This record gives sequence, C-alpha cells and structure tokens, in this order.
Amino acid sequence: RWRADRNEAGTALLYFSAGEGKSVLPDIGRTPSDALALLAPFAAELGLGSDLSREFGAGECLTPATDDTVGIYRFAQHLPGTEIPVFGGQLVVAVTKEGVLEYVSTTHARGLDRIKERGALSPTEVTRLALAELGAGYEASGTVLGVNAKDHDHPRLAYRMTLSKDGIALQVDADADTGTILETQSKMAGAKALSAAHYFDDTDLRYERNASRTVYLTPAHKMEMSGPSGPIRIQRPDGTAAECTGDPSSSQSMECDTNVAPGGAKGVAVDTQGNLLAAARYFQTQLGYTRWADPIVRASVNMVKVGTRSVLGDGFFLVGGQGLLYPQDQLFFGAGLTYEQANPIAYAGNHAYALYPTGMSLEFVAHEYAHGVTRSVTPLNFEDEAGALNEALSDIFAAHAEALARGSSESLYAFATDTRGDGRPLRHFMHPGRGTDVGGTSHYSKRRPTTPRRDGKSNCFGVVANPDAAPNDCGNIHYNSTIVSNAWALLATGGFNEVSGVGVVAEVGLSKAVRLFWETLFGTASAETMSTYAHRMVALQVKKWVAHPYATDLEPMWVKKAVVCAWNAVGVIPDNEIAWHGFGWTCPKASQVTRTCKGKADGDYCNPDLQFTYDSYRCKGGAISAGSQCPTGTFCHRTSASPDSPAEKEGGKVKCFAEPQDW
Repeated sequence: RWRADRNEAGTALLYFSAGEGKSVLPDIGRTPSDALALLAPFAAELGLGSDLSREFGAGECLTPATDDTVGIYRFAQHLPGTEIPVFGGQLVVAVTKEGVLEYVSTTHARGLDRIKERGALSPTEVTRLALAELGAGYEASGTVLGVNAKDHDHPRLAYRMTLSKDGIALQVDADADTGTILETQSKMAGAKALSAAHYFDDTDLRYERNASRTVYLTPAHKMEMSGPSGPIRIQRPDGTAAECTGDPSSSQSMECDTNVAPGGAKGVAVDTQGNLLAAARYFQTQLGYTRWADPIVRASVNMVKVGTRSVLGDGFFLVGGQGLLYPQDQLFFGAGLTYEQANPIAYAGNHAYALYPTGMSLEFVAHEYAHGVTRSVTPLNFEDEAGALNEALSDIFAAHAEALARGSSESLYAFATDTRGDGRPLRHFMHPGRGTDVGGTSHYSKRRPTTPRRDGKSNCFGVVANPDAAPNDCGNIHYNSTIVSNAWALLATGGFNEVSGVGVVAEVGLSKAVRLFWETLFGTASAETMSTYAHRMVALQVKKWVAHPYATDLEPMWVKKAVVCAWNAVGVIPDNEIAWHGFGWTCPKASQVTRTCKGKADGDYCNPDLQFTYDSYRCKGGAISAGSQCPTGTFCHRTSASPDSPAEKEGGKVKCFAEPQDW
C-alpha cells in the first residue's frame, strides 16, 4: 500500500510505503540502474519520458543496503539527450537489502520534452537584464545554462549565475528566453595552549587561571590541522591564519591569537579549533560521515561584523561564491559582548561576559559545522520549512555531540546554555518559549509564517547587507525549528508535547533517534517540507526493525509507532493519518499517565509514568496495596492497548519483557 505527500498543486513529492511489501529487486548485485529500471513502467505517472535513461544519469548509491539500513540511490536529472542539468532535479529511491521498495522521492522536473536546448537570449543578454532588475553594484560570475525546476510541473530553461556585492552572494536563475529572474537564493546560509577562559576577568563565572587545551599547529605555528573531513584552518577577522607563540615542547602553555581587536577574546581560537575537531569526530565516529561542504574547513574567530551584520555573541555558516570577499564555504564565530559593552552606564567596569565568544561553545560550533555537513549531503534551503529543518538538524546533531562529550543530558532539551552569562539556552526543545534567541513553538499549528519577507532588493539573508531585508528570519526558520527538535526530543527521551498533550511513552533512545534523523536527511529536496521529512523517516525505519523481530508479539512495531507519535505530537502527521501507518493506532496523551487504582479491579497494573516503565503496582479494594519492579533493562507490559489494562503475568508474578511497550 502506498501513500503520497503532495504539494499545494497536488503533485506528489514523495511516494512512501504504508504497509508491508514484497521484494521487487534482486537482493544481490544490485546497482542504481536496477532501481531506475523498476520505475520505468511508471514513467508517465511520474511525468517522465518512457526512456528514463535519457533524463537521468548513472546514479549514485548514497547509503548501501544492509541488515540495519535502507539502501538509497540518487539520480541527477538533465534535459533529455543532453548534459544540460536540471538545477535541483533528482529522483531518489530507497530499498531494503531484501529488495523491498520503501520510498520514491520525486523532486524532479516534469515535461522536459517541451523544453528547447537553446534560449532566445545569449548569456550576456540575460546577465545584463538580471543585473538591471536587481539594481546597481552587483557583479556576475559563473553563468551556467540549465533548467530551473522550482515549479516542478512547469520547468524553464534558465541561466544560473552568482551575483555579488559588498561580500554578499546571491544565486540567481534567470529565464533564458526573457531574462526575467525566476529564483533568487542566498549563498549564506559555520601542543598545549591557553584557552579563552584563562584571559577572562577574574569576576567572570567561566574564568580559569590555568585554562588550556591541546592545539595543533603547522611548523610555522599557524593554527592549521588535518581533521576527519580535511584541513581545519582557524583565521583572524582579516582572513590570515591565527598563530601561536612559545615552545610547543615546553611545559608552559603556548599563547595563541593574542593580538586581537578590542572586544575580541584572546585564546578563543584554541577553543574553536578543539570544538571543530570534536564536531568533525562526532560525525565520523557516531554517523560514519567524513565530508564537509568545502575541502577545507575555514573558521574565522573574534568577528565583530560580516558585511554590515553584527555577529557579537553570534555566528553562522556561509556558502561562498566565485569572486566574493569570501569565495569559499566558511564559518564565522563572533567576539563576545561584556556587560559594560552592552550597557556602559549601568555596568561600568563589569568586564564579565553577557554573551561569550561563540567559538568557546562546543554546541554552538557543532551546530554551525553541522550546516556544512548538511550542505555536503543535500542542498537543503536556508528558508521556508526547509530552513527550519536545516536549523533543527544542526541543533539535534550538536545536542547529541554535547551530550556525549559532557556526559550530561542537559543539551537534550536546552541548546547552547554556555553562550550567555546568565546560563539560559538559546533554544529549548521541550519548552521553546524559554529560548532567548527568538523563542519558538513546539506545534505545527502554532508555526509562524514560513514565507520570507523581502525588501525587493535582496533575498532573506540580505540582513547582512540590509537589516530591513529579512524582518521575519527567512520565514521564521529559527522559531519554527523547535517543532522538529521537539519531535526529536520526544523520540529520544519520551514525554509529551506541551501544546497537544500527545507524546511518546516508549522512546527509542538517543542514539537511535539521532540516526533516524540523520538517515532521513539523505534524499531530501532543497525545498523539503516537515511532512515529507516525517513520512520519509517512518518509511526508513520500518524494515530496519522487521529485519530484527525481537520485539514482543504484543507490540512488534513499537519503534515505528514511536516515530509516528513523535511527529503526531508536534502536529506534522495529523490525527487522521495515524491509521495510515498502523490499523487502530492512537497516540498516548499526558492525561492518561495516572498511577491510580480508582475504578480498577483488584490485580497488578503497569506504572504508566515515563520515569517508571519498569514498575508495577497492585490494586486491592480501589487502593494501592503493594508494588514490584522488573530487573534493569526490562519492562512491564499490559494485556491490551489500554493504559488501564492489567499487567502481563507469568507464574503468578508480573512478567518482564526486553523492550518497552507503547499503547
């Protein structure tokens, strides 16, 4: 059985399995061409010509099919019979090791046979018209002929070019016949040495007299090293490499990047290098991934401004472009802001940090680094719902990296508490209103408008050059991101959504939750929606657990249900779609979590409290008379789907199972 996610025009963006399937591909020696051949009979339904090989290349395997993972194959689209690319046009197919089809992501252009191979205007004429439309001061570079498929049903032959001004880059697609701009996107979007805390004012809570970290240097003492994804280079605001002084072999700590401008922090380059290496190793060791957006990871520290955008206590990942002030993909980490700098009158003489230099925060650095990882996987946009997904994914990976590094669960709910002097988080996943950045929402029905508001002269990231160009944060991407991160937190740790009251009582755990979000990232479209992402995740995990049928007969698909209920809790999968994934399913609500004997017959019952899923209690005469506890790692199960049903028993005692039970 199949379902489809459709856009507003009714075109299917994703076909996904809504039930068990049979093998349709060979389970040995499979190649991407096998997956493409499978779709040939459905070419007309997909809006393609009868010969798919004329529109798609040989394809690539993003992840191989194994016992635990689904095989994902991607095919880039081009104008039939030519090498003219369809910008962002791709077909992604996912199958299990056994050859069962899981989903088909159809973010390709349709009706390409109507497109001519040559436009009415030359590249020079189109560039001139595009420059005239955007205004004075832009320079064009890297013009390429292709097909713009923003509207997949009505593709247009176009020239794609990079237009730059004042260090800001815009990727522009202009119609090859009329010169009209079809789409504009930002190319924005992150030895022993003394670290920053050593140099802080001694009244600062994070001051450490002997704070130091390991630093890696070239023979010339420049802060460059080799990381899992390639070279990592730490730079000053002027673009030169940060350097260290002293003897690397000495017992005395070296001093690095001490010649900083007022407001900068000595030693923060050391923290940034260590945190970038930790972030890169996280993706390598936990997710088996060693690519980044650019062959070199460049990170500038102690930044005060980028263009005209202030980055005090802030930072971001920038997608570079040819001929720009920043031609390569790059990370920027802002200088800190002391209380005195923030308010010279009220806090005169107070040199403690209100906002710390962001390179000091592992979670902040890992977040920005994760944007570059995502960019290397898929061209996920930085605006609309795709932008919210992009931000949430960076938060999720950073939170996992922080939790592993610190051995603390705090980051599973609160993001980057160490960037502020008051210890408050920038974003809070369970209670988004507590976030100090822009707040947030935990439910799709409460999202803010996802369409960016622009001033007509730039795209949403024009905030760098013009503070009035993006008054709603590229479609409220940070505010809406907590919808996604709340679903992740519920899936990882259990709990209930504060808006809907719906939640997850049989969580899958931190590592599995992160891996589900990671594997779902492969095959995403540039303009991905939360709904498509959620349904792809459901499709991805099903066979993984069927292949290892160690769950009980009572609830063999509890992991799938946890995924469905996490997305239902945040309103991305509506109530009327739950039955698509499991007949008769309903998701648990906080109001059902009551440990009581009121109205219950005498007997043993499982404790529904999330903190005590191993616990049971005995009712007698309408009151709790006794209790028992399962061994560590085992769980009490009910006799039916109702949370009020009696506990399973064996030999007169409550039976304990190897996995949790949902309802």
